[in-house]
Amino acid sequence: MITLGMLPLKDLPVPGPVASKSIGPTVEYGRYIANLIGCSECHGKDLSGGAEKLSPKRPTLRVVKGCNVEQFVETLRTVVNPTGRALDKEEMPWDFIGRLNDDELAGLHAYFVSFL
Repeated sequence: MITLGMLPLKDLPVPGPVASKSIGPTVEYGRYIANLIGCSECHGKDLSGGAEKLSPKRPTLRVVKGCNVEQFVETLRTVVNPTGRALDKEEMPWDFIGRLNDDELAGLHAYFVSFL
């Protein structure tokens, strides 16, 4: 999709090294991870679902507010939400996302909950 221009690449290449935020389950670290992995590219700038150019509409991430951090981590690692519903494996890079470490996933949860 990147090659076809369906996913915009903003400010690339980055000139020089990029400093990480302090690692931990914090909003700031979660924002860093969300920007690094490009959550807004599919879920929209406000993470409430979105469709950019030719890509299909993606679901909102507002549902994260209804999950505690353990449920959120379990969902991303198993691709099954707390209600037992399997999530779409075709549209999300679950293999990659599920391999994020506990601090990265907890940080994402903290950021999503604070942002949404």
